[in-house]
Amino acid sequence: MGRYIFSFLFLSLSYVLYGQRQDTLYLENVIVQGLREAHEPVNQVRISLEEKEEIGAEAHFFLSQQSPSLRVTTDTGTGYSGYGRIFLRGMEDHRMNFTLNGVPLSDVLDNGMYLNNFTDLLGGLSEIRIQRGLSISHQGSSSYAGVVDFISVPIWEEGFSVRSKIRGGSFNTYGASLSHHHVSPGGLASYLRVSGLESAGYKHHSDTRNYSSFFSGGFRDGKHVTKWNILWGHAENNLSYLPEALSEINKDNRVNSADPRDRDNYTQALLSGEYSYFLSSSQVFSFLPYYGFASGYYPFSYSYEVEGSPSFFQNRYHLQNHHIGGIGYWTFQPLSAYKLKVGLHAYSFHRDNKESLYTGVESNPYYHDQSQKQEGSIWIKNSYVWKAFSWYGDLQFRQLRISFDPDTDFLGQNPILPTRSYTFLNPWTGLTWSITKRLSFRSSIGQGYREPRRVDILGGGTINPDNLSSVQNIESLRPESVIDWENGLYMQFEKMQISGHAFYLFFEDEIMPIGDFLAAYYTQLSKNVEQSFRRGVELSWEGSLFEDIFFFSGNGTWMQTQIQSLSLQGISYEEVRAPYTPQWQARLTPGLAWGGLRLSLTAEYVGEAFLDLSNQTHLTWPAYALLSSAFSWGHKGHRFILRAQNLSQTEYYLYGVPSLSNEPSYLIGPPRSFFAEWRYEF
Repeated sequence: MGRYIFSFLFLSLSYVLYGQRQDTLYLENVIVQGLREAHEPVNQVRISLEEKEEIGAEAHFFLSQQSPSLRVTTDTGTGYSGYGRIFLRGMEDHRMNFTLNGVPLSDVLDNGMYLNNFTDLLGGLSEIRIQRGLSISHQGSSSYAGVVDFISVPIWEEGFSVRSKIRGGSFNTYGASLSHHHVSPGGLASYLRVSGLESAGYKHHSDTRNYSSFFSGGFRDGKHVTKWNILWGHAENNLSYLPEALSEINKDNRVNSADPRDRDNYTQALLSGEYSYFLSSSQVFSFLPYYGFASGYYPFSYSYEVEGSPSFFQNRYHLQNHHIGGIGYWTFQPLSAYKLKVGLHAYSFHRDNKESLYTGVESNPYYHDQSQKQEGSIWIKNSYVWKAFSWYGDLQFRQLRISFDPDTDFLGQNPILPTRSYTFLNPWTGLTWSITKRLSFRSSIGQGYREPRRVDILGGGTINPDNLSSVQNIESLRPESVIDWENGLYMQFEKMQISGHAFYLFFEDEIMPIGDFLAAYYTQLSKNVEQSFRRGVELSWEGSLFEDIFFFSGNGTWMQTQIQSLSLQGISYEEVRAPYTPQWQARLTPGLAWGGLRLSLTAEYVGEAFLDLSNQTHLTWPAYALLSSAFSWGHKGHRFILRAQNLSQTEYYLYGVPSLSNEPSYLIGPPRSFFAEWRYEF
């Protein structure tokens, strides 16, 4: 009933959304802007990478400094290489949405995003948009924590350029990239970047080797814009993702209990097209076909003794994904104050999961299942502006199905597994009030539904006799839903921007990581929580003084989470804090700029957070404060960047779980370290 009441309220406000003046709808920007408007009344941070002169980090670690409520972990202990988790408002990245030019990058079956596979991704981007909170995503899945849109370099904006980059630093980290950009007078344009990176990592045997490339090419004439993108990446990592017992960290803070022979091998690629046809000055049709591919394996070793002699075997977990889909939409703006967009998105996703044993020689897989997910969604957006008010609305209808083909030889039977079919109606509406030229207020409310992940449905990586009955029970893990209410006040001065934001998310059947940590599958299982909420206040500011010589930026978050009631494994929990969610986070960066020189210092604070539902004081990750700095100098096409992290040499922890002995286990943060980068544009 609540769904229909809310949908009625939505329809009452649905002649909405923004009504800004007629956009120029220029080139490839028409596609990116069309999928997610820059001026929607959402809690959004837009980062121009051309203005960020002291980046010097990989994409997932760079994100950690750009938005309130955002944290990033590192498995290897560096800001350049290895896997990392991203937390936004205490929710992990599988509850976020990642796109490249509007096309989904995330694995839609387990919703994982492995930015580690695409080293130097930032080198091919012009902008990043980070939206916090519920988004009715045109790419199919609703994101509860937020959305990260990666926007590639515009290929028609320059004539010819060649850029090189060399980087290196602590933990034997080094890498290089080369890019080429060309625009011909006839409307053809192309961009190509190739990159490589290697690092030994801070932790024992945590070295990584990564390669990637990114290509964009396109053609334009008076009414047509056509563009193709190819993103490819390959990663080989000595695994170091296991949280380590505190007692072992105290003995050796570089401890890595993963076997030194555990080295993964993955390749991932995304091929996408962008086409727009300008039907008239008020109508545009756009289409984005895409194909995603991922293939590789990761091992997990077991040591044992045979007649007193040490021996081992590896379990190798193989996967191969095929993801094909398309997004099409029509934009109609008959009046400068009104705009209508209607679109659809459909895809088919197929995965092969295999497991094999390796004892020095690769054996044939002893396990092989297949998983499929198909989805179709339709969405409509309206916008209308009246005087100082801009109304927005978004309604999305989603239908999807998830099915499994088990390994009947492994099971010893041929069970009937139900197809999980879901139908969701996701409404969202918002208002922007321009109180003065410098002050505006934004408010939005939306409701979203989200399906469970494969790994949580299975309770692991395989369909086996122990979990078969759970997989056959559609109610074993229910979809989650949220009502998200967001309110923000934004002040814009000549040299300063300040924003304050309050949010409240009320969940039903929230799919929360409160189950067992499965070391072999690199994940913590999620379970349904009947009722829970997250609420808080986020602040951010940015500005400059004294003719831009002194600049500053920062953000802060106060957040409260609560599980109202839960019964799990015979234990009842009442009004407990959700794990992995610190109440306080803050970041402050002052700096100086003079000519081509920039120098900044960043202070970061992250408060204490619990590791499990018991909220026991000894099962927390402690609060910590860090200092880091960045220096850059540019002259005649050259730019030199030096970054220093953890100047105070603080020992701190980024993520943790309780061990079997009820002792905390942690991923340790990196010590004091330095990284340098030199860029040159020909």
